[in-house]
Amino acid sequence: MLVEISDHIFQPFRAIRNLGRSLTVLLSSALGLAYVLPAILSSHGMRPALLDFALRASLTKAIILAALFYAARHFGLKLGRNVAGLMLGFSIYVGVNIANFACDKQFGNLYSGILWVMSPVAYTLCLLVWTGALWNLAPMPETRTVPIAADSDSEGLVLELTRFNNALSRFLHK
Repeated sequence: MLVEISDHIFQPFRAIRNLGRSLTVLLSSALGLAYVLPAILSSHGMRPALLDFALRASLTKAIILAALFYAARHFGLKLGRNVAGLMLGFSIYVGVNIANFACDKQFGNLYSGILWVMSPVAYTLCLLVWTGALWNLAPMPETRTVPIAADSDSEGLVLELTRFNNALSRFLHK
C-alpha cells in the first residue's frame, strides 16, 4: 500500500518516481531490521510477541506515511482526491492500531476485550474513508512527461531536466 501511495505522489516526476519507491523500501527495511525484528527476538511468549510486533509495524508504517507526506509537501505536489483518501484512510487505520496496541501493552488483560473490537472498527473506518475518496473517481489529469529528445524540442528537454535537477539538488542539500 505504501509503495502504491508513493507511486501516486511522484507521478508528476516520472524521472524520479523510483525515489518514492526507494524511500519507502529503504525506510521499511531499516526500521524493520532495527526496530521490528528485535521485538520478535527478545519477547517472552507468543501473545506479547505478536502485540509488540503489530505495534512496532504500525509505528513503522506511520513513519513511512509521514515521510511520504513530507515528500509531497516538499515538492509542492497536489494530491488527488484518491491519493489523499488513501493516505488519510491508512493514517486512521495505523493511528487507531497504534493506540490500541499501546493500550493493550500498558493495561494488559483489562484492555484485551476492547482490542479485538477496536481493530475491526479501525479497519472499517479505513475502508469507509477509502470508499468515500474513490467514489465517483475523477482521474488525476495527466501531467506532461519529459519528452524523448527530438531535434525540434531539445531546448524543452533541457529545461525540464534542469527543473528536475534543481528540485532534487534542493532536496539533497537540506
